Amino acid sequence: MIQKWRELSSRKQKNIVLGSLGAIILLMAIGYAAFSTQLNINGTSNISSNWDIRITNIESSLHGGATNAVEPTYDNDNGLTATFSTNLVSPGDYAEYTVTVRNNGDIDATLTNIEITDSNNPAIVFETNGLEEGDNLLKQTEDELIVKVSYNSSITSQPSNTTSDITVTLNYEQATGGSVTPEPETAADQLIVKVTTSGDGLYADAYEEGRYVYKGANPNNYITFSGETWRIISVETDNTIKIMRSESIGSRAFDSQDLRDSGSNGAGGTYCANGDYGCNAWAINDNFNNGVISGTVLKDAELNTYLNGEYLEGLSDADKIVAHNFGVGAVKGSSDNVDLATQITSENGTVWNGKVGLITVSEYLRANTNIAQCETLSLYNSNYSTCKNTNWMYASDIAYWWTMSPLSSSSSYIVWCVASSGSINTSNAYYSYGVRPSLYLTSNITLQGEGTSSNPYVIENA
Repeated sequence: MIQKWRELSSRKQKNIVLGSLGAIILLMAIGYAAFSTQLNINGTSNISSNWDIRITNIESSLHGGATNAVEPTYDNDNGLTATFSTNLVSPGDYAEYTVTVRNNGDIDATLTNIEITDSNNPAIVFETNGLEEGDNLLKQTEDELIVKVSYNSSITSQPSNTTSDITVTLNYEQATGGSVTPEPETAADQLIVKVTTSGDGLYADAYEEGRYVYKGANPNNYITFSGETWRIISVETDNTIKIMRSESIGSRAFDSQDLRDSGSNGAGGTYCANGDYGCNAWAINDNFNNGVISGTVLKDAELNTYLNGEYLEGLSDADKIVAHNFGVGAVKGSSDNVDLATQITSENGTVWNGKVGLITVSEYLRANTNIAQCETLSLYNSNYSTCKNTNWMYASDIAYWWTMSPLSSSSSYIVWCVASSGSINTSNAYYSYGVRPSLYLTSNITLQGEGTSSNPYVIENA
């Protein structure tokens, strides 16, 4: 099965191999011991159990000059083999292949043995991690084996043998003693094991240690909540899961111009009594400071009152929501906003503790995988027509929708919002824009599903 690749040039410069290091083929087979029982049956009986363990996916992550000679594949007929072929160019190049093994049957299984053989080429190093002998693969669950193939970094001249192959065999047997009860696993645990460093998916947050955020054009972060489609924003440091409604619940003002204005004699607080356009402060605050002006806020924003009153009461899964801190601090204008870490500090400098809120401007920025062009607010708005294509939060069908971040300025009524063009804009609080609620799910839940739009995560318990 191994393809013979043409010999590579032996030309070298400064002890760095310039040629391609051939192809590496993985043949991965899943075997199992057939379960059998002697039955003495009187009358009519049938056996309805189903043994079905198979490979359901293989994904590659390439580093340095590594490339796929052909795209990784797995056997669509019986799902028992996966194959990849890799080209490595220079020492230090490597590729990782994540192979998903799923138990589609209704019998719990145990991985009794992992057999690994390779060609023992010193220039090519194979490593595996993830699955281990003794691991249980419960019915209707999946696990992952990661195979890493790398060009040995200690090689300083063109190797004479430019190919190598590896075969991994996973032997599964029916779990003994009936059904296996796993250790309790939280939703946070289930999601964090899928952390990635490239493409769409869950990333370690570069700005808040211990936090993880979904990035990319369309990661697998769909979740059903209260019978509706939501998206997972992040896994928080306290293992709560922050989610945002996929679609708008309709257009509403951030805050009404009738609640507090220059004619209310400060009824809404001194911070908000300098205009007729509503207030950009999300919640009551003894001394709200937007970085330019400050004062008292004596009423919650109109949208806050609605989301944590009528809207919250109508959610069928409201018992799974926990009160949590939301960053409601002000955000500088685009031209002055050139450092995301500073912006996050400002947002988190004022917090509101409650159940239903909105996203912050930084959360919108952090959902993007295009760091070079889209990391800061200044960069993003200079490249928004490009940045919108690598941000799953982008919604082309909502003309404008609110964030909960006020603008840092001499006005107390301007709020940041996102436009259907992809740009991040500001607007008067009393305008009616789209609303995509955000909330935190308790850390006690577990999830079922794949997180895809066709098979979203479903909350199993709380």
